[in-house]
Amino acid sequence: LYFTLGNVLLLQKRFRAAHKAFHKAAELKPDHAQAFYNMGLIDSTFGVYNRCVASFTRVIELEPENREAYAYLIDALLATGRNQEADQAQKRLKAIEAARAASAPQR
Repeated sequence: LYFTLGNVLLLQKRFRAAHKAFHKAAELKPDHAQAFYNMGLIDSTFGVYNRCVASFTRVIELEPENREAYAYLIDALLATGRNQEADQAQKRLKAIEAARAASAPQR
């Protein structure tokens, strides 16, 4: 219910209200990766990078191979001056991409 409300509010460009709805959805269902992802997107859009880091870190905990979450996390870490953590996240992302490429069917 709250996740759906958040999506409707996003479409209406009511970002603060959407963030609150996604937050409530995540409170009620702490494994709701998409709720955390959407909160992270909103925070990234408005430069709230510390919250963005927290949201995308949680997405990655829930979906360890979510490449988009890694990309946003790396950007947020860099924006907050956490370069070493960004480098580590970049290495994990490259390892995921390499593993995915190695497991792809050969043509």
